[in-house]
Amino acid sequence: MDHAIPNSLVLNFDQTGCQMVPGGEWTIKKRGADQIAGLDDKGKMTVLLTATKSVVLLPPQLIYAGKTERCLLKGFKFPAGWGVAFT
Repeated sequence: MDHAIPNSLVLNFDQTGCQMVPGGEWTIKKRGADQIAGLDDKGKMTVLLTATKSVVLLPPQLIYAGKTERCLLKGFKFPAGWGVAFT
């Protein structure tokens, strides 16, 4: 209020880690595949959600764990405005 910052420029955000394949006592295998995803699967990403003080939810940011674009989902088009990156 002292600096007249508009509510639309005051941001509140939080991040959480998400596994793309839930862990458990089971495995997933695509027919004909050599690899099996399961407890040791490293398919993880960080999701960052942000809202403004004027109650506007900004597009999510997804950060995949990986060093190259190979870690990103293939064949899936994210909605416009979503931030998708890798570490």
